[in-house]
Amino acid sequence: MNRFTGKTVLITGGTSGMGLATARRLLTEGAHVIITGRTRARVDSAAQQLGPPTPRGSWPTPPTSTRWTRGSHL
Repeated sequence: MNRFTGKTVLITGGTSGMGLATARRLLTEGAHVIITGRTRARVDSAAQQLGPPTPRGSWPTPPTSTRWTRGSHL
């Protein structure tokens, strides 16, 4: 079932645990997934675990892109 085809989903805390599992599931359901994490290393690791974009789900921009930005910490 591709309930999320054509949808973009932002998952905060998507580098481990439930967030990573949710990202994995949404990718299989056709979503365009964006994950966030505390550090670039954790986001890179999660992206590697999730694998390359697939025909059903995709990453919007790889972390090495010029569109990559680091958020500020409070």
